[in-house]
Amino acid sequence: MRPEGPALWLGGQRPRGIGLAVRYAEGWPMPGNEAGNVELFVTKRDEIRRALEAGGRDPDDFTFAAQVTVSSEAASLRRGREAALEFRRVGADHVIIGVRGRDGPDGLAAMAREVAVPLREAAGDLA
Repeated sequence: MRPEGPALWLGGQRPRGIGLAVRYAEGWPMPGNEAGNVELFVTKRDEIRRALEAGGRDPDDFTFAAQVTVSSEAASLRRGREAALEFRRVGADHVIIGVRGRDGPDGLAAMAREVAVPLREAAGDLA
């Protein structure tokens, strides 16, 4: 933990929320109800970066997190993997990967194998 406490991330979508994030936060997570929406992520990230610059902050010192949600079905895992890799390509600092609770431990293992590991490999985090 940092001496001044945990990093504050605000997920505002509208001008007021973005203004609060620019003023007080260190990061922005895209909304979970838009998980997998790369276009929205890029649009909001660019909007927030412009607001950070206008507010006198360095946008490169701000963190952006994308989200994907998957089920244990092969097609969902494939879409999740593709979206996660695309988020990485467009500059997400973090990717939050959600798994449906009803998929249980097997769904979690499938997500790790089919989405998280390929994403980490693409980032060079795994050999």
